[in-house]
Amino acid sequence: MTQVAYALLCLLWESILSRRDAELRFLREGDRILRSRIKRQRLVLSPEERSRLLAIGAEIQHKVDGLITVVQARTYQRWLRERREGRDPGRVGRPRSITKNLCQLIVRLAKDNPGWGYVGIVGELIKLRCPVSKTSERWILREEGIFRRPRPDRCDRPDFQSRGVFMKIHLNSLAACDFFVKNVWMPLGKQPA
Repeated sequence: MTQVAYALLCLLWESILSRRDAELRFLREGDRILRSRIKRQRLVLSPEERSRLLAIGAEIQHKVDGLITVVQARTYQRWLRERREGRDPGRVGRPRSITKNLCQLIVRLAKDNPGWGYVGIVGELIKLRCPVSKTSERWILREEGIFRRPRPDRCDRPDFQSRGVFMKIHLNSLAACDFFVKNVWMPLGKQPA
């Protein structure tokens, strides 16, 4: 009787294992298909996702060499080392080197000078010894809701400005030239200086 029960238990266990293996093969194939569609894009996992993977990996003693496909096995091992050493997972990507003051300056330059494009603002920032890339500047301005798009009222020339925009931008200097000019006596007569 015990041999029959043992044989039945073994058959039941094998059927459970074969179903589990089929499920794993199915999940791996689905993962492979998804990865083939994402070509060359790196998946960036959040700290919560990382800790969930580590918790599940602990159930199989962190032997994930043939199983893990989201990241490389050596990345998983690095996560384990960091956890053992008590280090929290850091931010992913490049550190942001743009300060809040620089962001405010970029926004102010964009609002004060509507005729300037991204290149013009980047050039002015370089003169101020605050180098910022066009991409970073575009990202900052889009966060503020300022978009630099080609306007339909523009001429074919890229440096074209309408008369009203030109007058608004240069109003202070035009007024100073018109009303605050001092005449100077020169050998050829009275000349504006």
